[in-house]
Amino acid sequence: MYLVPPVCLRIAPNAGALSVWLGFVVAGLAVVGGLGLPPDRVAAAEVAAAEENEAEVPAGHSYHGEAFNEGPRQAARLLGGTGKVSFPVSSTEPKVQEFIDQGVGQLHGFWYFEAERSFRQAAALDPECAIAYWGMAMANINNEPRAREFLKSATKLKGQIDDRERMWVESLETFYGQAKRKDVERRGQYVRALEDIVHAYPDDLEAKAFLACQIWHNDAKGLPITSHEAVDALIGQVLAAEPMHPAHHYRIHLWDEEKPGRALASAALCGPAAPHIAHMWHMPGHIYSRLHRYADAAWQQEASARVDHAHLAEFHVFPDQIHNYAHNQEWLIRDLNFVGRAHTAVALAKNLIGLPRHPAINPPSGKGSAHFGPLRLLETLERYELWDEAISAEDEGYLDKHDDPKIEAKRLSVLAAANFQLERTERGIALVQQLEQLAKQDRQPVAPPGDDKLVIEAKKPDNRKKPEDEKPPVDQQAIARADQPEAAKDGRKKGESAVKLRRDLEAILEHTRGYQSLAGGNPRQALAHFEKGKRAGKLLLSRVHLAAGNPGKAEQLAREASAAGPGEFLPAAWHAELLFRLDRRHDALKAFERVRELGADADLDLPVCHRLAKFTPDYDLPEDWRYEPETADDLGQRPAAEKLGPLTFTPFRADDWELTDVAGKQVRLSDYRGRPVVLLLYLGMGCVHCVEQLKAFGPLKDEFAESDIKLVAIGTDPIEDTAESLAADPERAKQIPFPLLADPKLTVFKRYLAIDDFEHKPMHATILVDGEGFIRWQDIGYEPFVDARFVLKESRRLLGLGAARRTVLRLSPLDMK
Repeated sequence: MYLVPPVCLRIAPNAGALSVWLGFVVAGLAVVGGLGLPPDRVAAAEVAAAEENEAEVPAGHSYHGEAFNEGPRQAARLLGGTGKVSFPVSSTEPKVQEFIDQGVGQLHGFWYFEAERSFRQAAALDPECAIAYWGMAMANINNEPRAREFLKSATKLKGQIDDRERMWVESLETFYGQAKRKDVERRGQYVRALEDIVHAYPDDLEAKAFLACQIWHNDAKGLPITSHEAVDALIGQVLAAEPMHPAHHYRIHLWDEEKPGRALASAALCGPAAPHIAHMWHMPGHIYSRLHRYADAAWQQEASARVDHAHLAEFHVFPDQIHNYAHNQEWLIRDLNFVGRAHTAVALAKNLIGLPRHPAINPPSGKGSAHFGPLRLLETLERYELWDEAISAEDEGYLDKHDDPKIEAKRLSVLAAANFQLERTERGIALVQQLEQLAKQDRQPVAPPGDDKLVIEAKKPDNRKKPEDEKPPVDQQAIARADQPEAAKDGRKKGESAVKLRRDLEAILEHTRGYQSLAGGNPRQALAHFEKGKRAGKLLLSRVHLAAGNPGKAEQLAREASAAGPGEFLPAAWHAELLFRLDRRHDALKAFERVRELGADADLDLPVCHRLAKFTPDYDLPEDWRYEPETADDLGQRPAAEKLGPLTFTPFRADDWELTDVAGKQVRLSDYRGRPVVLLLYLGMGCVHCVEQLKAFGPLKDEFAESDIKLVAIGTDPIEDTAESLAADPERAKQIPFPLLADPKLTVFKRYLAIDDFEHKPMHATILVDGEGFIRWQDIGYEPFVDARFVLKESRRLLGLGAARRTVLRLSPLDMK
């Protein structure tokens, strides 16, 4: 299920906290939770909820207001493995407490999407459970408007709960209820409110845990931590009472950038404390990375990836719906690079590139898979001189043109370097020329950093004060900045960003010219380009200095690179290789011993390993010179990684179905096997926005067909009503030139999760099913996805990824042991 961005059509929130959840007591719960509500009670609840609305609820929208349109709308399950927590609530419904505890554990693991699902389930079971709405607010830490709306529902129920629960609700009110106060003031008051709970209820471990988390979180928001030891002592109280509490997560964050060694004990216990939450496996990797223990860090990140993928496969959630999914994956790729597992790093980066993209979830300019996939792939290919693989990646569609100009520049640079290194000079020059054109684009005057004049003049808002309302100016620029602070700030930021981008593009161009000069046999000129671009690290500069006849400088830079990256395989390998080349036997063997340790997991077929292998016969070293990986004694009990889940994301299988079209013909999904199809699940001809969507896709039917993609619409109306509607409006029929099928029993909607389980109502869905029957892209939400051009472009991209439709990893030697 993909979320969709808010649209212009909105409805008024329901008036009454109880009515907010009347519609949640529905038949969908009978399916997933075994509650067994009879259909007549379901219908009565839905009618009552609809009548309470101030306006008619549009199709696909929640009965309960705008905040409930987004987020998870499928029922939660009791997962287990979300942390040993206890958050008592006043509810007579037996399952409510279990879902509340699960949600609190998910909050501790920053698993916000699933935490909201758990709290929604609790509210569905008990509409008067104030803490369920408090939990929904807590799960929207990154979406303050939604959090504030959820908290309003909790506030309305404060009179029905005990003093402890009331303090929890009111503590959050100190933050969200004072939006006009300075952020640091709100945060300070929130900390004091949590301290009040700790004082009043000293046995409340969750209060101490959330207090420690908030103090850490405030550190980056203008309220520095004055004593890390004091916060650690607070966490220690929690862990003394419950050794496997997920507060291990907060201890890791506390010491991550301070003194990481102090969190080693929690690093060993964090994942096992909440094994179903991927982020709890990810966080120990921070500590091991800080301590340059990259093999241990890579294991943690791999465990995180596997747990995420197991959950995604079970619940049919797409990866970037988990807000930190791409971050976890890109960190794993970096750790794999540090230990020399370059082939697995390449495969994982390709897997990221092959994930579905959505403008509201992971746009190329954001920090999701669309950003990190190509970025990490390019870094790995260049770092390990995998020039053939770079050419192959482009041929397979993994290195197509990118919308982010900086990543596009890096793409052109790495491909140019690959072509130059493989003596494909003409192609390399053509890529340099493309890079030159990119660097020249958008060269209108932009204020340099520190010069606001151009920006302010270009960005004056229309709502400026009238001249008669302004004070006599003293300094015109200062007055302009004071008069329109937000616009001016935004303008300056944009100006500074444009200047920085231009400089970055020019630096990448110089870097690329360095490779061009190397290919032309002019290492001294290459050195000048690399140094001017300031993008080449000491490792690359060392190689170029050696080629330029400066062995002393080359060895100095290699030594510095190795010292600057303790625990990293590649700098150590190059330093040893350089010493071998310089015939410094004793120093080379000593350096190579370190390489044998750091390269315990490295791929032997990497270019640097091939070069090292040329020296090993002269020194009686084995062909496989790697030492066996050693296991540290402070890692605790680690499960077998492969039992946690698959290493990469695999698309979901689309269930088959059989429906009737307007001509009375029976149509099955399997009829399209071997050919991709875009399914438009719409909510009947009475839904205005649904008809708009169908009309938006209609004109592109031929373009979809050119890519061998069929369009099929599936509606909720009986087929007779659909046929009658088309017959009554021939013009509309012409605008929808693709099959219209009927699914009045919502069979397909249910199979593809286009159903709100809480309110038992269908939702809009746009789904791409490939020729093999796998769901490659989907948007499910309260409004239809009307950008048909985007769906066409994204379908072409996903379906054009060659042999990697479902990425098959090229495993490293370590994986094959």
